[in-house]
Amino acid sequence: MRTNFQVLIKPASSLCNMRCSYCFYEDVSNNRGIKSYGIMHSDTSHAIIDRAIQACPSGEIGFSFQGGEPTLAKIDFFEDFTDYAKKIKPVNLKYTYSIQTNGLNIDDSWCNFFKKHDFLVGISLDGLKETHDELRKDNSKKDTFNRIMNNIMLLKKYNIPFNILTVVTKYNAKHPQALWNLYEKNGFDFVQLIPCLTPLDNPYQKESYTLEPQAYGDFLKAFFDIWLNKYTKGKYISVRIFDNLVKMYQGHIAEQCGMMGFCQAQFVIEADGSVYPCDFYVLDKYCGGTVQANSFETIFKSDGFKTFITDNSDKNLMCETCEVKSFCNGGCKRYRYFYFQKEGYCPQKDFLMHAIPSMKQIAASLR
Repeated sequence: MRTNFQVLIKPASSLCNMRCSYCFYEDVSNNRGIKSYGIMHSDTSHAIIDRAIQACPSGEIGFSFQGGEPTLAKIDFFEDFTDYAKKIKPVNLKYTYSIQTNGLNIDDSWCNFFKKHDFLVGISLDGLKETHDELRKDNSKKDTFNRIMNNIMLLKKYNIPFNILTVVTKYNAKHPQALWNLYEKNGFDFVQLIPCLTPLDNPYQKESYTLEPQAYGDFLKAFFDIWLNKYTKGKYISVRIFDNLVKMYQGHIAEQCGMMGFCQAQFVIEADGSVYPCDFYVLDKYCGGTVQANSFETIFKSDGFKTFITDNSDKNLMCETCEVKSFCNGGCKRYRYFYFQKEGYCPQKDFLMHAIPSMKQIAASLR
């Protein structure tokens, strides 16, 4: 039996109230037989909780909600979920809750709910207003930056912990200092940066916002230098990739999925109860079963999960002789097409060679 267990739940499937130009889940859902499974029913959500407790009857279970846009499932869904989870919770079990949202629907009612159940809230925000409003329109093609910023201030008013997820595109990669300034000015102390993805079936497709490997490497180095300068002066902002590198230099395993260069099965649950090994690959061929019919142990041993975990066909020969291999090992498989677009160059290696000497000093100082 596990003592720590995580599930990622999509209560509104691929439904969303925004039309982001680069949305990876829009692309994923277009590459499977059924694009959207609609809103999750309570019998499915209850089955998720039952199966999670079966897998982890004591210790800690983390329930994370994503989409699409998970708030489209409405507060009633979440109230029912947390009420049922509380009702059947074993004595020696703890729950944690988190949600990744575009932030458009957040209001006082949502804040009261998040506060009541100690939710950690992730907000997707591309940092710079011009970039965000260009690429992250709502369904009516209207700008969203100011509305989301106002709703973040509401989270602050209620003292709800939150972090910021920024997709690095061609546009904001050119402005690391401006991006940092926005985080610092607004008290965004927990940040995650991820590179913009192109379609699964056309990974080399070029759009106006498409990120180039060299631009990403240059951005990471510049942003790290800003972070390091502030850190040495006593101003710390948690940047997930930097925090993980420090931990790795202290001998710990990376917390961020993909940084070890091999896939570990997640349990990503679509609105119909079907379960997949990775949020980037919620595709028919990787489905491991359903929570209604299968235990998580059975799903983990399924052919779909085995196929996903053992497929390393996209490994690159550059990794074998890389000086910083132990800090990356090729990274997340969904990013590898991007890392190795430019012959003889890898943005991860470029960044790591630049940052690791300072990371080593920081890690040593924290022992």
